[in-house]
Amino acid sequence: MPTSTQSKSLTAVAIGCALLTACQGADTNTGDVIDDDALLATNGLATVNGLSASNGLSAFNGLATANGLATVNGLATVNGLSASNGLITTAGGRKTIEYLVRCALPNTRKITKVYSGVTYTFNGSMGLAPEWETSACGVACQEWVSACMMAHINTKGQQIPLWMVGSHPALGWGYTSDYPYQEGSFFGNIFTANPPVANYCNGSDFNSGMVPGRLGATQVGSPYKNPFAGSGLCRDNCVGVTSPNTHWDATGNADVPDGFTRCGTRTRVITVYREFDAVTDYKLCNRQSGLCLDVAGSATIEGAAFDQIAYVSLPRDKFRILKNGPFNYSFKAQSTGKLVSLASSTLWETVLPPVKQFTAASTAAFQNWFASPTSGGYFTICSDETFHCLSVGSNTSGALVQGRPSTTTGPGMEWTISVAD
Repeated sequence: MPTSTQSKSLTAVAIGCALLTACQGADTNTGDVIDDDALLATNGLATVNGLSASNGLSAFNGLATANGLATVNGLATVNGLSASNGLITTAGGRKTIEYLVRCALPNTRKITKVYSGVTYTFNGSMGLAPEWETSACGVACQEWVSACMMAHINTKGQQIPLWMVGSHPALGWGYTSDYPYQEGSFFGNIFTANPPVANYCNGSDFNSGMVPGRLGATQVGSPYKNPFAGSGLCRDNCVGVTSPNTHWDATGNADVPDGFTRCGTRTRVITVYREFDAVTDYKLCNRQSGLCLDVAGSATIEGAAFDQIAYVSLPRDKFRILKNGPFNYSFKAQSTGKLVSLASSTLWETVLPPVKQFTAASTAAFQNWFASPTSGGYFTICSDETFHCLSVGSNTSGALVQGRPSTTTGPGMEWTISVAD
């Protein structure tokens, strides 16, 4: 939940547009309202900060008259959402309906349809367009639901927790270090024809805290486009919300807008924040050498060293990221389950301590690391005990990874943390 220290706190024609289909994994579509300034979008009930949702939708699919949906009628009506043809007839279509209803209606409302003798219930959650339950969905309704649907797309079909903010009262503004990386903003109208408008812009941290199937990662078949030239950053092209709805961002910039009130001509904008995913494999590669962190020789023993090699997509150079606190993580080697560590005998004066693997919670090791974004998607990764940072001193494959004092500068001190392929 944002605190005072964290936050300066689908006309009259049928639709031909792009829409979302197909989600992997269970989705309970349950939710509850909690008094807060923003929306936590995740699979299952959020323990704090509002409503539940999931971003496991995999892609847009065409939506036309034959799909049984019309914005001129309420979703609860036969003419608004057909119970006999179109979306209701397939599992993917019903998943699309689920997300439409989830975005549009509040968690106190639901839509029930009977198709082929089976009753399907679609629960509301976010409440961005509650009027669409019984009446027409006008432009504002269409644009808010569009932004919401786009914000939930994951081209890998993987469910990833998100933090969402916007000017809509059902969202509000806010920032939390639980989801510190501003991924991007979504806006447009996917309910218009010729063509539908599905746009995004890059958040300040779109190349940090990467997660599968989302902005900054290698998306395949993404349905939206960035209309802005150059880096396409939201901050350069959109109107940001002003104080007190600003925060310190991941790179230490002050008075960064929590989100945006206008992008181009669109004023219904949803901004999304994220965090590294605990069940995704990552690779850590050095900026200077281009080589990646690796358990040297595929060793399994306690205290084995880490070196740098060309990425080979094996467990020895894949890591899980475990969050300990704001920007504080442990890195678990997938080949051994052991953590990237410095020996607990390391003193801050030690110039180049070796980086080794130790069992989690080993008293012989320091295992917590601050990952601090620098620029261009790079991080420094420094021990929270000794303030030594992961580094390399050469470009040689097989060279050991060492700790260097945090006062050291240069590309040998910087790493990319990206989704392992």
